[in-house]
Amino acid sequence: LKYFSLNHYLYYYIHCLFEIGNYTESKKLLEKLLVDKSNEYQCNVELGYIEMVMNNYSKAIEYLNNAYALQSLDPLVLKYLTFYYYMIKDEKNACNYFTTYRLITEDLERIDKITDIGEIEKYFESDVLFTNLLE
Repeated sequence: LKYFSLNHYLYYYIHCLFEIGNYTESKKLLEKLLVDKSNEYQCNVELGYIEMVMNNYSKAIEYLNNAYALQSLDPLVLKYLTFYYYMIKDEKNACNYFTTYRLITEDLERIDKITDIGEIEKYFESDVLFTNLLE
């Protein structure tokens, strides 16, 4: 039997709070977890997304940049940076992060640089994390 850490259960609880729309409480708990450096990447990524959902884009990019500095090739931070730049209508950066995201997640050796923001919309149209931001 595998035991999960306390943080695993706490992240699950935070996710549940987020799912029911309690973004403020999710943020509070993630900010408390952020004090522990072993949680730094995950907390920054999740806080960045929550801030986007709450339309706090200046705060969102702070968290996402912190996460990117820690793990620049992690698909989740690349995905959220794609969403961020899409939401603020910065097509160039949205397409750049999306290109990198596709390279990593699809295990491609090469991909033509994506320059059409419509490709982002098509690719993520069924992704609930993307559609949450559009509501």
